[in-house]
This record gives sequence, structure tokens and C-alpha cells, in this order.
Amino acid sequence: MNSSLSSYILYCYIFFHSAPSKKVIIDSARCANGCAKLLTPVNTLANINAIDCISSYLGYKMSSVIDEKDFQKPIIRRKALSASNDSSLATIIDFGEFETFIYDEPEIHGGGGKGPTPLTGVLAALCACESVTFSRTAKEMAFDYSGIKYQAAFTIDIRGRLGVRDVVPHFQTIKIEARVSTEETASDLAKVVEETEARCPVFNLIKDAGVRINIVWIRQSEETEQQPQ
Repeated sequence: MNSSLSSYILYCYIFFHSAPSKKVIIDSARCANGCAKLLTPVNTLANINAIDCISSYLGYKMSSVIDEKDFQKPIIRRKALSASNDSSLATIIDFGEFETFIYDEPEIHGGGGKGPTPLTGVLAALCACESVTFSRTAKEMAFDYSGIKYQAAFTIDIRGRLGVRDVVPHFQTIKIEARVSTEETASDLAKVVEETEARCPVFNLIKDAGVRINIVWIRQSEETEQQPQ
């Protein structure tokens, strides 16, 4: 290994339960937290970004770095935020490391129109979560694409929020059109989509609530996309 490469490559050992130690290379230039420390089986899983660095540099599959038995126990992460409300319909969300964000209702519904509605925020979170999960899954499956464009909508029966007890107050239906810019085959796209929807937290949260979700995934050729209309 030459000196320029060794200047930003760190060596560390990952120890597994009842298994020999394995020597791996972590690219500190790609690792957000540096990862310059000894990793035990517990904090190996807590520092999953470091494992991503290993995978991206050496082409390892996740299963070749972390033993399958480490996934038999819960791997819990905690996220938190704070929020405040001044008795209006608007709520200020403080994400900590990001700027504050306001959810509100339209003026016609009694709000101040200062931001999207909470349900619209959930729909946006669904699109964003699908993007994150798709990206990670595509990387694992060596699926090349340049982006995804979404058109999303939902329906609700407002009787639920008005107090009618036998009507659910959340989404009735969600429909999304997701156009994936790629030159990969439609069958390969279908494989990534199947795994993405099995893993996506927000998708499964909404589906488990009994909402009818219809996501239409469309393979969009990059050459076709660039042609003038």
C-alpha cells in the first residue's frame, strides 16, 4: 500500500461473537465519523456507516462483514426532536442539527398557511424514505440509476377528524408514481423495488395501518428523458 493511500486508510478489527477476528479496511475519507477505533460486535452494528464505508471501498456484501447471528437480536437506534405550539394550528418542529420547520393548516381550514399540513408531511416522508431505502438497496444489488421523480397524492375522509368514530381519521388511500431514471432492465428494477418496499420503514408503517397504498414504479430511460419535448 502506497503512502498516499495509507494516509487516509485506517485499519481496525471487528470481533464477532464466538468467531475469529476479521481484519478490514475503513476509508476514513468516506466515513462521516472517522471510525478510528476498535469495534466490538455491539458498536460494530451501532456504527453501520463505517460498515457502509467498508462495503463501498472493498466491494464487500454486508453479510460478509457482519455475521448473520448478530441480526438475531434487536438493533435499536434512537432519534429525537422537539416541537412547540402556541395554541394555533401551527407547530414548530426543531430537528436539532437542522433548521426549524413549521407544519400548519391552510387559512381556509382555520390555519395560518405557514407550512404544509402534517398529513402532507407524512406523504413527503414516504417519498423520502422510499428514496433512501431504494438507494441503499440499489447499491447492494449493483443497480445503477441516476434519480427518481415522484408524483404523490392521498385521500382522506374528513369525517374521522370531525369525530365520527367508525371512520378512520388518517389516509384512506395513497397513490404514488415513481419514475426511475435508469438503463437497467425492467426485471432488475422490479427486484430492487420488491426489496425496497419490504425494507422501507415509512411504507410499512403506513401499510400496517391498513392504508391502501399503490406505488407505480416506472422505468424511465435516461436517453428518452433527455430528448426535447
